[in-house]
Amino acid sequence: MNTRILWIVLILLTPFVSAQEPVYVCPMHSEVTQHEPGKCPICGMDLVLKESQSMDMNMN
Repeated sequence: MNTRILWIVLILLTPFVSAQEPVYVCPMHSEVTQHEPGKCPICGMDLVLKESQSMDMNMN
């Protein structure tokens, strides 16, 4: 019974997880993030598209 509930919840939440907004980050200042391309307010570098969290975990 609990397994069924878990699967139902996972199926219902899947569209929200896959529809995340892109995140752009400064290569030198990882604390600087935005949801659109731009410049870092600290150093002026172009923000780059951050890879998904799962990709970051695979790199370690």
